[in-house]
Amino acid sequence: IIPCSHIMSVAEAWWGSEGCSVEVSCLLERQLQRGATSFQVSNDALGGDPCPGAGKRLCIKFIGKQSGHSSCAACAPERPRGGGTSLIVMTEAWEGEAISLPAGSIGAITGCSYGSGSVWVDPTRYVEKALEIDGSVAIRVDNELLGGDPAPGVKKSL
Repeated sequence: IIPCSHIMSVAEAWWGSEGCSVEVSCLLERQLQRGATSFQVSNDALGGDPCPGAGKRLCIKFIGKQSGHSSCAACAPERPRGGGTSLIVMTEAWEGEAISLPAGSIGAITGCSYGSGSVWVDPTRYVEKALEIDGSVAIRVDNELLGGDPAPGVKKSL
């Protein structure tokens, strides 16, 4: 279950695994409009199994509510450095790509994952080093910069 009381609207959402996923933003947006306070993360709740036998994840890009309007205890204190109103920003990039977010985008990095399939590591301490005081961040998704290669020979994402 993922809390969603801090989400104002869903921009994009995918359910599945690398190379095998379905777009589920309309389904999640309907749940928000009906007053949902959390999303159930399962094949049944997300319209079926897009990749039988594979591990799956739900990736959501959304617009957050202003601070003070969230009932999510983990998210309420977060405010982007340098201004802005988003509570949580979820972004993803593949190995060899870069993540670049402007000033006011990030208040705190609450967690991140780097890997593929069933092999993931937590590179939060490396990503935090790229976070600027104004809430901007620019980092290249690279094995060396993220503390090593968790899945040699496999394309990874952050």
